[in-house]
Amino acid sequence: MSQFFAHERDEQRCRHSLAFQRPITVTGLTLDGKERPFTGVVQSVERGHTTYAHCPLLVTMSDTADMA
Repeated sequence: MSQFFAHERDEQRCRHSLAFQRPITVTGLTLDGKERPFTGVVQSVERGHTTYAHCPLLVTMSDTADMA
């Protein structure tokens, strides 16, 4: 499992992945602020985080290795 901060513009895609259990790739910020792509199925999306103002979503995602 991975947790990362995502841009608001990615919220609809993340919620679609959560609802339909389909893998996606999203570029986000690690918990320590490094930008990188994340691929997997979204497990949760939490809005309103202020750690990084431009990334208000905290996303939990299963890793692609978890899906094998």
